[in-house]
Amino acid sequence: VSISLFMLLKRLTRISVVAFIGTILFLTHPIISENINMVSALTEQYMAIFFVISFIYYIKYSDLRKVKYLFFSSFFYLLALFAKETVALLFMTFFVYDFLFGKLKLNKKSAVVFLKSSVFYIIPLIAYLLVRFIVLGNVVHDLTGYHNFDELSRFLTAVFTFPLYLSKLIYPW
Repeated sequence: VSISLFMLLKRLTRISVVAFIGTILFLTHPIISENINMVSALTEQYMAIFFVISFIYYIKYSDLRKVKYLFFSSFFYLLALFAKETVALLFMTFFVYDFLFGKLKLNKKSAVVFLKSSVFYIIPLIAYLLVRFIVLGNVVHDLTGYHNFDELSRFLTAVFTFPLYLSKLIYPW
């Protein structure tokens, strides 16, 4: 994960020192060790590797506009989906990247480019959901616990836990 993260940060910032420092911060942060120490969290690492590689290929596509890089990006996005489905809508960050750093602007032409590119991610998402439905027989399962709370309880839980998790990024102990 750290090598692919370094490559992504170097591609985003174009400054090796900044990419190195960002990668070192990622590697040494105690919250990351939670995913490393638990065998059941291996899917998180696979998801991160595949998603970061997908992002790198998307940046190459954004720079060079060669469709082969978009295919590679969508392939690694599909692998990330099979690793962990929480990555499902993260492909939207590619388009945020394009609006912030790339060539897309907020106009009708950019919307068409966005829709054409998003097909390369929606098709793998639909394929994943079909395979998931065929294998598991259901797209959404009945879960106990948090999912049985009413909307207000879920909202209040999120409002309480979000600052807690943000504080753990700064002071993890």
